[in-house]
Amino acid sequence: MGYDDFTHLDEGATQFTCFNDDATQFEDESGVQSDNEDYRPLKVGSIFLNKYIIREVLGSGNFGMIYLLEANDASKKLLVAKEFFPKGFVTRGEHDEVTIKPTLSERERKNLAFMKEIFIGEAKNLVKATETSHPNIVTFFALEEDKNNTTYFIMDYESGISLKEYVEKREAEGQKSFTNQEIYNIALPLLDGLEHIHKVEVYHQDIKLDNILIKEDGSPVLLDFGASVILYDEETKRYFNAATPRYAAIEQINVDQPPKINQTTDIYAFGVLLYKLITDTFPPKSKERIDAINKGEKDPYIPLENQKLPGYDKHLLKAVDKALQLSQDDRFQSAQAFIDALKNKKKLLQYSIAGIVLLALMLYFLIPTKTGKIKINASPQGYAVYVDGEKTLLDKDKTISLTTGEHKIILTKDGFIPYEKSIRINPDSIVNLAPELAPMQQVVTIETDVNDATVILDGRTLKNNLFTARSGEEYHLKIIAKDHETIEKKIDYETLFKNGFKLYYKLPVNKLKASINVNLPEEIGITRIKINNEPLRGKSFIVQKGKSYTISINNPYFEPLKAQRTFQDFYNNPQQTFNLEEGKGKIDLSIKPNRVKVTFYRVIDGEEIQINKKPYIINDHMTLKMPASDKIYLVASKEGYKTVRTRMFALRNNAIIKKELDLTNSFAQGLNGASPIQKKPYEEPLADVKGVNFKASKYEVSYEAFVRFLNASRYAKQNRDKNGHKLYNTKIFKYILQTPEGYVVSRSYKDYPVTHVSWYGAKAYIKWLREQTHKSYALPTQSQWTQIAKSGYAPQSLFAQANYDSGVLLHKGSKSPDKNGIYDLFGNVF
Repeated sequence: MGYDDFTHLDEGATQFTCFNDDATQFEDESGVQSDNEDYRPLKVGSIFLNKYIIREVLGSGNFGMIYLLEANDASKKLLVAKEFFPKGFVTRGEHDEVTIKPTLSERERKNLAFMKEIFIGEAKNLVKATETSHPNIVTFFALEEDKNNTTYFIMDYESGISLKEYVEKREAEGQKSFTNQEIYNIALPLLDGLEHIHKVEVYHQDIKLDNILIKEDGSPVLLDFGASVILYDEETKRYFNAATPRYAAIEQINVDQPPKINQTTDIYAFGVLLYKLITDTFPPKSKERIDAINKGEKDPYIPLENQKLPGYDKHLLKAVDKALQLSQDDRFQSAQAFIDALKNKKKLLQYSIAGIVLLALMLYFLIPTKTGKIKINASPQGYAVYVDGEKTLLDKDKTISLTTGEHKIILTKDGFIPYEKSIRINPDSIVNLAPELAPMQQVVTIETDVNDATVILDGRTLKNNLFTARSGEEYHLKIIAKDHETIEKKIDYETLFKNGFKLYYKLPVNKLKASINVNLPEEIGITRIKINNEPLRGKSFIVQKGKSYTISINNPYFEPLKAQRTFQDFYNNPQQTFNLEEGKGKIDLSIKPNRVKVTFYRVIDGEEIQINKKPYIINDHMTLKMPASDKIYLVASKEGYKTVRTRMFALRNNAIIKKELDLTNSFAQGLNGASPIQKKPYEEPLADVKGVNFKASKYEVSYEAFVRFLNASRYAKQNRDKNGHKLYNTKIFKYILQTPEGYVVSRSYKDYPVTHVSWYGAKAYIKWLREQTHKSYALPTQSQWTQIAKSGYAPQSLFAQANYDSGVLLHKGSKSPDKNGIYDLFGNVF
């Protein structure tokens, strides 16, 4: 959700206007209940920033959460904190850290950056506006950046209710309109506050009932400077700001480049506010008024002076009408001019100087001097109070009665820095003052996110990262840690006091350990990695800030890969993963005779995979491009010629392999004497075994017998049984060949005992044999084999009878049989 994506609500809510676009509006949330556990406020009662306790969640707004805080010290000072935590953009982790959602688009991330700039801009404008305090402007306290991965700014807490709530409360009690005096009591202090902020070129831009607090003593305070920020987007070359349509002057809606927003903009909104207090309605919006005029129609605004409003001063109504002029030049040019009009100073100037003096004397004798009170509750206790340079004692209720006007208050205590503040006292008002006196010296704690960091203060290394700071002094701080950037700061006593004499620094990393992970479609070959042309030895390496890295990955069977990475890339993801693409090679094939069918196969994890779905038809010579593999072979066939199957060979990326095949002379290819393709079972003769109730085969199962099984069984051709178990190892193809018509035994191995067959393959063969012959064939059990062996050979002759000699496999029946006429009883194992 961004500045041009907010849902449109009522005209009384603050809208975020991108200049030259239709206004879009922030969602005005109330409360902070959310079904999303990731979007939740900080816990009430928890310690906040090691200095405060969260007492209450006051609500949430466009930019995040608002909390009531209590200082975690003897003062128990109450404050309000705003947390940058925009809904829809961020989530909260289990340790209260704020994390940007990884799913944000580039546009949403840009909008988030704009919102943060506005949030911090509000704090900076409030600092600027309250460098000299004013009783009717909320006071800035502290800006806390980069805490919990977000930003907070803290203001003084003012107890009371909003002017909007105050109006609603009066209406509920039957008091709809305000009297002249009630309006002056609200307007004059606020206009004085506006004059105060306008002098430092801060313009509120969102004056309305909601943003004015009525304190317990009845005095008003202007809040929420979030709309006071105007930003410029370099990419779109546009300005944007915030406004509330019911109160907005036309320059906030129809904006120029750059916008002409100044003090008269706030004066217009203030006129709308007074119009509402007088009439209990709103005037027509400035956009409606200018649209009517542009159409040649009459301005729909009816001046208050022309309305029948008995009981109101004429100069008050005229002042509101002047403030609501569409042209900025026709409005009051300062808040002070607005004040003068409300006080009817123009009329007073018509009297002579003598008359003014006489009137002043009469008022002095006839009207008692008006007073207000200041209530002081500072910490620590034992301070002295000076009012306008004279030491003054507090009453029992910690108050002092003072005449209306400006007063200078000084609080002093031994060992603490004197506190000074200028206070304006209004008639019958109570101004609360609760400062925390800063000590002349205090122990300071330096904390970092690195355990072995060295903290150096003014050239000396600190023990336990502690030192004593004194008022008026400035310090040079240096923090050093291995593999991290060095931090150097100048810090003064005022900064230390504002931070509770605790400083925390997060040291940016300038060196870290990284690793490269390579994914291959097939685990073959040796993968070699180079970093900046240096071979990578081991699993990890060190990257340094400010350097870039060229990564080269090579494997003889895959396409080489080269990539560039920066330190920031490794910082975001220390383990970089790369996928190599399948390599290609070429087979330069010469073949006789013409029109020979050629099929290519590759072996991966013991499984044969046919490369070309249909055989190639080769005439004499052709160069074919094939996927690189360490095990590949081809089968060539033509009717009337013997089928040729080559030995397995390796084909590397970009390599060219030459193959010459001659089907007219297939002897050289090892296919002479190949058995014809048969699918019926091959049954060996059986021998009677004395003393048992079964017969045994005279010979081992041969290649001839097993190949017939392969040609007849669908599962055998796939090298899988019904449960997916492999039946044989691909080394079996040393003895048999696969042709387009089926499997054949090569090189006269048909009388040799079959090898490279798994337990599952033996069981599958026996099952097929039973089904085809309808005889009860079975593999011998251990007990049955023992009975045969005991009746056949003496123990010392066992090795001599094995069907294996000096590393060479022998054909069946090579050795003499046992007493029952059974050959090869001890198999072909060593």
